[in-house]
Amino acid sequence: MWTRSELKDRAKRVMKRSYWKMFLVSLLAMLLMGLLSHQNRGIEVNYEVSHMNYDIRMDGLLDMLPFHGAWAITTFSFFILIGVIIGVCYSIFISNAIECGEHRFFLENAQRDTPFTTLFSAFQQGYLNIVKILLIRDIKLFLWTLLLCMPGLIKYYEYRM
Repeated sequence: MWTRSELKDRAKRVMKRSYWKMFLVSLLAMLLMGLLSHQNRGIEVNYEVSHMNYDIRMDGLLDMLPFHGAWAITTFSFFILIGVIIGVCYSIFISNAIECGEHRFFLENAQRDTPFTTLFSAFQQGYLNIVKILLIRDIKLFLWTLLLCMPGLIKYYEYRM
């Protein structure tokens, strides 16, 4: 079994050897995984003053348009649907592969000096298998979250470890 001081010394050696490379891999992975995977859900403010509730919702995008009607709502909904589909496809096919490459980089970097291109190694070796496994993980997390938020969070950390 390792002692705390052995683990700390090992981490210091790895950090001294490749600190900036590790920083750049983390930064690039964060940027590439986060670009299209989050949607803007509007702004909602709730506050209570002396036992009176005030709700402010800023959902008036259709009110700002110069035209109204069912076709405007349909067109707006179509563009939202296309954006969601693109975001989900990006998350499934690109973001998950980059996440796997990031984890591989840090695992290999703990043992030896690892090239920066290891971040994109999932696209070269077993890409379809990685996509399949991480898609199954994401579906399981989604289904656990449907039960309630807490089971979803518990399973998220369970799968993460």
